[in-house]
Amino acid sequence: MGVLILGVLHISVVWIALLAAIAISQGLIIGYWHDAKYGSIPNAILLIIALLNLGS
Repeated sequence: MGVLILGVLHISVVWIALLAAIAISQGLIIGYWHDAKYGSIPNAILLIIALLNLGS
């Protein structure tokens, strides 16, 4: 939710917050791999988007 608010306000810190959220999410997915392994797909998509926007 916080990332969404930062994005709407066009604050450049949004990509740092998104990367932190992805890292936390992926850590939880690894901890519960058997049940949550497919959560890595949206994380990968969001990571690609974040990295592309960091360069711009």
